[in-house]
Amino acid sequence: KDAYTRVDVGATYKFNVSNTDINLRLNVENLFDTDYLGGGGDNNVTVGEGTNLRLAAQFNF
Repeated sequence: KDAYTRVDVGATYKFNVSNTDINLRLNVENLFDTDYLGGGGDNNVTVGEGTNLRLAAQFNF
C-alpha cells in the first residue's frame, strides 16, 4: 500500500452556566476518510477505520 496521511482534529470549548463549568470536546478521526492499513501480521491485515466523530461533555459541579 502506498504512503498515506491520516488527519485527526479536535477542539474544546469551555464555558460556565449557573456556576457549573462545562467542557465540550469534539474530535474527528480520519477527517478525509483516508484508506489505510491499520496493522497486520503474517497472514492477516487490519483495515483502518473510516471517519469517526466524537462529541463529549464534562460537567464540573
